[in-house]
Amino acid sequence: MLLRTFTAALLISWGLSRAAPCPENVMVSCENLKIMARWDCKERHPETSFRVKMLSYNKVLHEDITKDSEYDLSHVVWKSKDICLSFLYVAVTALHGGNESEEAKSNTFSFSTPKTVLTLCLLEFPPVSLVVEKKRAVVKFPNPFRFYKEISRVYHKSNFNLTFRVNFGEKVDRDALCIKTEPTCTAEGMFPKGEENCVTLRGLLVDENRIDSIQMNQTQKICSPEIQDEGFILLIALLFVFGVILSVAIIAICKVRAWTTKSPPLPKPLDFKKNLSYKDNFDGEISAVSIYKSPEKVIDEDVCRVPLQHKESKDPSSVSGNNLIDGNSSVSSTKTETLSMSLEDYNDDDEEEEYRSPYESREPVLCQDMGDGDIVITYTGT
Repeated sequence: MLLRTFTAALLISWGLSRAAPCPENVMVSCENLKIMARWDCKERHPETSFRVKMLSYNKVLHEDITKDSEYDLSHVVWKSKDICLSFLYVAVTALHGGNESEEAKSNTFSFSTPKTVLTLCLLEFPPVSLVVEKKRAVVKFPNPFRFYKEISRVYHKSNFNLTFRVNFGEKVDRDALCIKTEPTCTAEGMFPKGEENCVTLRGLLVDENRIDSIQMNQTQKICSPEIQDEGFILLIALLFVFGVILSVAIIAICKVRAWTTKSPPLPKPLDFKKNLSYKDNFDGEISAVSIYKSPEKVIDEDVCRVPLQHKESKDPSSVSGNNLIDGNSSVSSTKTETLSMSLEDYNDDDEEEEYRSPYESREPVLCQDMGDGDIVITYTGT
């Protein structure tokens, strides 16, 4: 009977452990103001969740359930001044199908310096600047009570201030106090001969009675930006000189090429060797010229001779003028009729035009061949 009971209890315990595997290696880490709890879980099922508790001694300060393997405790720790200065640890339990594993506890931690804990959380200094004038140095940085909103919210009604120590070299330390209301914390000192111009800082946020305090993490070496290695300065100077020489050489090459490069030739249609100027050398009088018709249809050579013969017949110096006219009366009559018919045909073509040139009623004086078979009748008079 006892054997059966022991076997049943063992099977139940094994089933629970299989259903809700116990978390392992629960660790709490601090990085400035951020506090994270992390743990491992072997053979984890998708439905597995974890109950996370943050405790001070045996008092539960916060409890939550998550499906992740980590939990951010920052918003809980910085909820009040008392919590961040308390003795703290985390307990994690796995949950699966209504079953619950045993609690796995983390390392103890706190921001309070007097507390004996495994992990002492430290605050980082705000950005520090160092100004050096000869051997005199001035250290400045924002007040942590103003720089960190969590500290400003938690300690705005407290009597905490910042005390810090600046190391300017071997056995050269300067202590300074920065009250909570100051926007900037400062300290001054002198560098010893032969020492590099670098400082380190460490400090505490303490109350007036120095009972509770939060430790500031010691900084790395902070050196003046004006102090540089001589070799580095020489390298910068050489690079600058080389850059100037290279720039001058490039400019000179570009100018020489601009002087020696010939302009491309103009296209042949634009390459004129002579000046394109027009001179009007015509001094004669201009008379009106009218072109009636192509000589094939309107005017033939015989017609153009009629005015000339008519003119000769009226010349008193001609002795046989009347005989020529009488002898050729039939020919002249035929030519005159041909001219009249040609003019009538021309006039019939232009009946629709209302405007008539004043030269149409004048007697032609001379017919001239303008070339390509075009005959022109010229007129004189006004």
